[in-house]
Amino acid sequence: TPFIYYGDELGTEAPSATHAGYRSVMSWKNAPNAGFSPRSAANGLAPGYQTKNVADELQDPSSILNAYRETIALRRSLPEYGLGTFVYIPSEKELLVFAVRTPHRRYLVAVNLSAKKQTIRIDGNAWKKGLDSAEERQVTFTEPGKDAAQGSSEPGMVGPWELKVSEIN
Repeated sequence: TPFIYYGDELGTEAPSATHAGYRSVMSWKNAPNAGFSPRSAANGLAPGYQTKNVADELQDPSSILNAYRETIALRRSLPEYGLGTFVYIPSEKELLVFAVRTPHRRYLVAVNLSAKKQTIRIDGNAWKKGLDSAEERQVTFTEPGKDAAQGSSEPGMVGPWELKVSEIN
């Protein structure tokens, strides 16, 4: 089951090595105390709260916060997905590939963990044929400052930092 630790959606880090096991207060905006409270935070503020905060990341379409929001929306759009069987599919080093099989549908999920476009290489021609006719839904994770349009709409390809979910016919 995927999960999000508090602050992961902003790329938040521990306030210091002394507080490595602690999370700082939520960084709401670039303001005193990260906009959380008029009082000082007991465990300190997260490094970089001036730019890694909810207000700024909501304005940036390629932010990690918006990537999380799009991924959650994608998951909600596929209600049967959470009831399926997970099948790991060995693939290239920088590519995470798995299938989810439900009683009525099959999904192929590929996550490109690199800055280069990747080809999904899976044993068996049935998967490739399924990809060619797949109804694709995708979310693109981009590096800060890069164009979100770098994702790949080609069957069998995954763009840089892209998560691609394909429904297999």
